[in-house]
Amino acid sequence: MKIRSFTMHSKLVGDIVALLLLAVATLANNRLPGIQYLQETPTDITLTWTQSDRQVASLELEYRSVQPGAETELVKTPLEPSQSAYVIAGLSPDTWYLVCLGAIASNMEDTRRMCEVKKTMLVNGSLSDTHLFDWETHVYHDRVRVAFYPKADVPYDAMKFTADLYVKTQNPKVLERPTVNWLSDRDIEFSGAGVQPNTEYRLCVGVEAAMSEVADVHTTDERCVPLWTAKTPPPTSPPQPNSAQVFVANMVIFGSVLLLLRVAY
Repeated sequence: MKIRSFTMHSKLVGDIVALLLLAVATLANNRLPGIQYLQETPTDITLTWTQSDRQVASLELEYRSVQPGAETELVKTPLEPSQSAYVIAGLSPDTWYLVCLGAIASNMEDTRRMCEVKKTMLVNGSLSDTHLFDWETHVYHDRVRVAFYPKADVPYDAMKFTADLYVKTQNPKVLERPTVNWLSDRDIEFSGAGVQPNTEYRLCVGVEAAMSEVADVHTTDERCVPLWTAKTPPPTSPPQPNSAQVFVANMVIFGSVLLLLRVAY
């Protein structure tokens, strides 16, 4: 009886898994076209998108410059439902662009709009700098402080920074992770027993960025660099008096002795 019950239970689980897989496959096939790939040159962006088994009533491409200080009006271009690629020409080099693809199903009810941000190449055809931030590091023997600076030419206005410090060299004194102290949302300090003098570390800084004006447009950027903490500074000795201070002190002592002698006699 127990064997039969176990067999029926296994069959039920298998049927449920099969139905879930079928539902996922059906949903994937029924999805409307969405951006698949963007390829940039100094003056063009080639856009390709996915196809589906659904009947598409209309496709529309939208794009505009989102380069801070050089924003442009939105350009709308209708596309044929049978198309799967399009070249946006006449763009400016080294410029951020927002590219959106909108699709409407034949039932006129289901819609999909997908947007991405892409930066065109430099005039000479080399890749543009697409990093979203810079940072400044202050390294001491017992702490590491990092300040983050979003670049002025990036279109993202909502940024959340992360940072971590990993020890690289074998140092028996480093037995725990550094203490993390966020001084502000863009200023962090690592300290405590996890930061030892003259030790190699790996600093990794990342950011999650979004555009508040466009929903679902977000990206990430991360960079890592090695760094060494400073050596333990030598103990400081008390300051030595200069010749003028010595002269004044001697005169005070000499005067005190003369005064004592005068009183004594």
